[in-house]
Amino acid sequence: MNTAVAVILCVLGSTQAMMIPNLKPAKQLSMDPEPCCGPPQWEAVIGGVIGIVQAGAGKVMQFGGHMSVDANLQRTAISETVNVAGQAIQVQILQDFNMSMQYTVTGGKCVTSKIPDSNMKPNCVPSDATFGGRYYFGAGEDMLMANSWSFTHQDNQYIMSVTEKGCFPIIFNQAGTIGGLFVQPVLNIDSFTNSHCLLRNNYGFSIAPPAMENSPKIQTMKL
Repeated sequence: MNTAVAVILCVLGSTQAMMIPNLKPAKQLSMDPEPCCGPPQWEAVIGGVIGIVQAGAGKVMQFGGHMSVDANLQRTAISETVNVAGQAIQVQILQDFNMSMQYTVTGGKCVTSKIPDSNMKPNCVPSDATFGGRYYFGAGEDMLMANSWSFTHQDNQYIMSVTEKGCFPIIFNQAGTIGGLFVQPVLNIDSFTNSHCLLRNNYGFSIAPPAMENSPKIQTMKL
């Protein structure tokens, strides 16, 4: 795996780990809706684009797949296809916040890393988010109402939209920087479709044993 692919996969894992960061919803003006919290267990079809600037050159990644979130058990699972510079890569990302560990499987090999913040963020619109307005998809009986919010977190700017009913994420945009010693500009655009509460067949919360031969055992990760 080349350096650009590795960096972008790191961005993908870290941004999805901290998705919707903050604590509690807080009351706003009566004419505006209150920031909401979604269900603790949910899954969705995800897709998006991440762009970074590395060594003065722009790198773009497209991804699409499936995401499962279980806040009760402090786990997230992502299974997707990542496309970088015309190279398609199958990726599994399993995050266990109880153990502060992330497992990333590509090409049958598993790479483990520590999750910097071991506290899984609740599925909430941040308490200090600014309401941006209402809009909708579809029409008539198929109309889906949504609310738009914006906020700042660790010097990054975010715009997110959630369903008015259920508070499921629809769009999540990030613009800012990533990295510790090597800070890099990043633009991340995520979309979520077919979101629902049920985790069907415990989807995604286990990784095939062959991929884990040279990594810490995680048999306990399987639900």
